[in-house]
Amino acid sequence: MVTFIIKNFWKTIIFIVGLIITILGIIMLFTPGQGILTIIFGLGILATEFIWAKHLNQKLKEYLKKKGKDIQSHFKKN
Repeated sequence: MVTFIIKNFWKTIIFIVGLIITILGIIMLFTPGQGILTIIFGLGILATEFIWAKHLNQKLKEYLKKKGKDIQSHFKKN
């Protein structure tokens, strides 16, 4: 019983911290700061306990890599 309570308490703490950091990253997209990096960091924290966050983090990283390659190829053409 105690282990169950501690595990759920820890999962709740991870959720709150990861969510706050992710929200701060979203805010930083519109204000000065490292928004995308903060979002990835927040999702990384959430991914330690939640599968959905891990999948979302992987999709975001793949998307950013693809966009980075598109931008590189655009500048190499010009």
